[in-house]
Amino acid sequence: MKILYIILFIQIGWIFPLSAQKQDSIYIGTRHTLFSEILNEERKYWIYVPETKAGEKGKAYPVLYLLDGDSFFHSVVGFTRFFSSSKTSNLPPCIVVAVLNTDRTRDFTPTCSAARRDGTICPYDKPAGGGAEQFHRFLIEELRLEVENKVPANGTNFLVGHSYAGLFTLQTLSNHPESFDSYIAIDPSLWWDRGVFLQQAAKNVYQKDFS
Repeated sequence: MKILYIILFIQIGWIFPLSAQKQDSIYIGTRHTLFSEILNEERKYWIYVPETKAGEKGKAYPVLYLLDGDSFFHSVVGFTRFFSSSKTSNLPPCIVVAVLNTDRTRDFTPTCSAARRDGTICPYDKPAGGGAEQFHRFLIEELRLEVENKVPANGTNFLVGHSYAGLFTLQTLSNHPESFDSYIAIDPSLWWDRGVFLQQAAKNVYQKDFS
């Protein structure tokens, strides 16, 4: 069963001890670059891998794909570390893949639109966006393949997005529910293009298998 979390507002201010290598240095991940043939551009991403405990050699982990990764990487890594070590939480230790942005309006929106949040269009507003399906292909066909060649992934994948990225998360669940096992959409921009996503999703509810 697909799991969807929609969080209308969240502010994460976790302060959690991470892996210190030296007194003045904190290490939580590695930086990587991939040239995308689909997007025809270089994309950057960061990876955090949980520390392997004694007796857990060869252990594999679920992978959490974090959109707007450069904004939320440190907070989400702290969040996953804290709750995966809590006795009251069912969250397992996760690999976090933070996907950095180049053009978030293009990548995260389903249609090209000039409409503002209130639905109005001014004469000087230029249409933008509409690349969500292409960005989805990049995530699944290119980035995931590369990530799984680098880290001990167990085949379970989560997608997390906020605002425009939250809209993309819902768009992916609606159009490609098989792509991820769980979806977390935080304050999704449902106003985009005068609410076009809700209109499309209403049709998909009866056409897609969300089990």
